[in-house]
Amino acid sequence: MAMRTASPWWLSLVLGLGLLFTFLGERLFAHESGVRGVFTMIGIVLVLGVTAVRAWTMFGSQGNRRKVERILLFCHLTTCVALLLYALTTNWGLG
Repeated sequence: MAMRTASPWWLSLVLGLGLLFTFLGERLFAHESGVRGVFTMIGIVLVLGVTAVRAWTMFGSQGNRRKVERILLFCHLTTCVALLLYALTTNWGLG
């Protein structure tokens, strides 16, 4: 039996879409600055928004569900740190 979390199932899907938009903006549309900026910003906003929702549901949960939400929140925060480290290696971050 799968353990249910307090957050909706689609949060992980939205996180994946945010990462996909970020990837498309930084790699596929890197030569077009306008499109690149739009895709990257949509991706970053999605990732940060989903992380905030995950934190909100973690603080609202109790017991075993809180433990699961805490682990998922840790994974989301680790993703945010990885994106921050990536941003620091770009021309914008080095400047």
